Amino acid sequence: MPSRKGFNGVTLWSRRGNRFTDQFPTVAGACEHLPPDTLLDGEIIASDQNGRVSFNMLQNHRSQAQAILFYAFDVLIHRGRRLIHVPLETRRELLGEIAGDLKTRTPLIGLSDTLNTSPADFIPLVKEFGFEVIIAKRRDACYESGKRSGAWLKYKVNKAQALVIGGIRQATRSMR
Repeated sequence: MPSRKGFNGVTLWSRRGNRFTDQFPTVAGACEHLPPDTLLDGEIIASDQNGRVSFNMLQNHRSQAQAILFYAFDVLIHRGRRLIHVPLETRRELLGEIAGDLKTRTPLIGLSDTLNTSPADFIPLVKEFGFEVIIAKRRDACYESGKRSGAWLKYKVNKAQALVIGGIRQATRSMR
């Protein structure tokens, strides 16, 4: 889910362009702490009282979820500078700096972990925690929106739930 804070505020939207700002006002408010004209890619998640991520709770977020959070996994624009042609490893370093600053301002935006391990070692842990999907990306890969060039792979671990991706974007400014 792309996430952007523009000069005129924050707008949350899904990968299909559906707006979610009204449905997730706490996440939108937390994203106000992003640097101006910054676009993140990430996912809104809901967790239960045990900290487990639940798609069902995300759908019923007003009544059941203990926490609604935005987990960032990429930065595409930072302070107006497009980064889609910059290698993932460099973008993740910058995202770490952004997330470090955000950690002092809001607990509602987190940074997805980067793990350097084999799928055979990681899949049992993912299943144990009930996560749904593993995304693997090459460190030197540029950003590809929806493309399947081989720079990234998506592996569904638990097939019971669907993956939801969303984001924020400035409403009035061009994405060029």
